[in-house]
Amino acid sequence: KMFTDAITAWDIKTAHDFDTAMIGRNALNSQATRSLGVEVALLQDKKVIHLLWDMQKFFDSVKVCAMIDRLQELGYPPYLLILGVQAHKAPRILKAGESFSELVLKPGRSILAGCQQSVSWTRGLMHRLVTALGNILPRAPCYQHVDDLSQAMAHKSSRVVIDAGVEAGKLVGREVSDF
Repeated sequence: KMFTDAITAWDIKTAHDFDTAMIGRNALNSQATRSLGVEVALLQDKKVIHLLWDMQKFFDSVKVCAMIDRLQELGYPPYLLILGVQAHKAPRILKAGESFSELVLKPGRSILAGCQQSVSWTRGLMHRLVTALGNILPRAPCYQHVDDLSQAMAHKSSRVVIDAGVEAGKLVGREVSDF
């Protein structure tokens, strides 16, 4: 809680315009806007592809070293990064119901889903991917909500839409392998 202002300031500076996890933005309204855009495109006889990327078990598979590099490139406050990584890599005990695990000394590839910094770290880790996806077709931004991406692309030409979808798929495949 002590660092909320610093984290929020970085988020405001770094987040994309279509990041629906930002304070004051509404994921439901953003989805309604995308759905309306798809309906309008279809009424204009355009071909549409709507890509939904859900990064399954995202927090459990983050390469912390890659994340640190990306966050440093984006100017994440070093003291927050150091303190946060120490907490995320500290030994822990897992609880399920009334059961507790043995002490886990090396948590491996993961960040903690409940940590205040995890959403910001995800924003930084995915920043390059979201930017690149938004540049595939004009007026087809990629919306981000933490680790979920949504992008509707429309064009008069089926070939353009298919090629854009394939390009997006290849891009996501390349980028997430770096995470």
